[in-house]
Amino acid sequence: MQLRIKKLGINGEGIAFDRRVPVFLDGCLPDEKVEAKITEDHGKYKFAELVRVIDKSPHRVHPECPHFSQCRACPLMILDYEQQLIEKGELIKESLMKYAGISVPDFEIIENDSRLAYRNSCKLPFGMANGKLITGLYRKGSNDLIPIDNCIIQEKHLNDHIREILRVLNRFGVRSYNKKTKEGARFLYIRVFGDQWQCCLVKGTEELPSRLIQEITSLEGLKVFSVSVNTDPNTHEIFGRNMKYYTSEKELRFNWHGYDLRLSPKAFFQLNTEQSFRLFDKAISLISGHKKHIMEAYCGIGVISLLASKKADKITAFEIIPDAVRNARKIAAENGISNIQFECSDAGTMLSKVNDCDLLIVDPPRSGMDDKMIRAIEFSKIPEILYISCSHMSFAKNLKDLKHYQLEELSAIDMFSNTPLVEIVAKLVRKHK
Repeated sequence: MQLRIKKLGINGEGIAFDRRVPVFLDGCLPDEKVEAKITEDHGKYKFAELVRVIDKSPHRVHPECPHFSQCRACPLMILDYEQQLIEKGELIKESLMKYAGISVPDFEIIENDSRLAYRNSCKLPFGMANGKLITGLYRKGSNDLIPIDNCIIQEKHLNDHIREILRVLNRFGVRSYNKKTKEGARFLYIRVFGDQWQCCLVKGTEELPSRLIQEITSLEGLKVFSVSVNTDPNTHEIFGRNMKYYTSEKELRFNWHGYDLRLSPKAFFQLNTEQSFRLFDKAISLISGHKKHIMEAYCGIGVISLLASKKADKITAFEIIPDAVRNARKIAAENGISNIQFECSDAGTMLSKVNDCDLLIVDPPRSGMDDKMIRAIEFSKIPEILYISCSHMSFAKNLKDLKHYQLEELSAIDMFSNTPLVEIVAKLVRKHK
């Protein structure tokens, strides 16, 4: 059938309508006329496969990645950059209207200077191809692993280090993970900052040869190498419970815009190093005046609290991952900042114990804040919230549930060019009775 694409979906797919029923198609852009084949009919919605584009969008460009047609991890790579920003803005507006009933005017979207080679870390599954261990990404909607040895949205050094690790593992005949024997290499985690990097090999129960460990730890620039055993067949977590280190350093240390930071493998940091500064700078600019007590939930290694420390008498920050809290405490001490208290605690539990906070900063995971956290905020009567979000959908849903707050300011930061993902920075104020 022939269809006219009306808009983009939240995953970067095209959306058309067949007798008012939405049809989702990969590889299509708004206003394009396409020939498509229906592959799944679920009654209220359908999936289709693109056969050919009849009328192309003037914003369509040729994807630079040779794996684009297989991988689909960067669905907007066929869209010129200026239009990418426009479409991301429309996705945010649509979520706010759909889930929170809020109509917003145009707002600032901060551009990404590096639209390729910006990603500083990877968590990749292992597989086998032609008797060799490989890493890559799964084909969309399948367990078919596509070998990718040069992802163009990853920093160059990151790709180099993936190949280095694979060469060593293959030299020692390491195989991919076997669910029955619970042996083999399962995931590869690498994070880079400049010419330094950290690596974690997630594997099964077998012991690794000492010579293999020695070869990896002698790789140039590698500061932290660890091994984690994860044999849980049902977990969505990459790492296992324990981490064994084979280097003297357990944290990657680096300087970020004048601050000395350190990161354990499990600690979160933004995937786009340079754009992260613009994100945090925008967030800090929304803090008006000097505060007596700022609280930060989901603080990670405490970078936002670090930057906000000059705007408050005291800051209480909390994070549920112990490694991140340890990093945060060391970072604050090494940077001479003494007015931040870091706690390892669930966000909702911690917030329910405090009644003197005049600004709450939240940067929750993609799923957003849970009901417990929402109830704690509503009960606390905190006058202002600085909300950082990597999901406009969960942000809008949370905004709907925060019935005593209204959206005052909104900006977006393009952290993940060529994907539909975008970071939001928003200021919420408590409504007057």
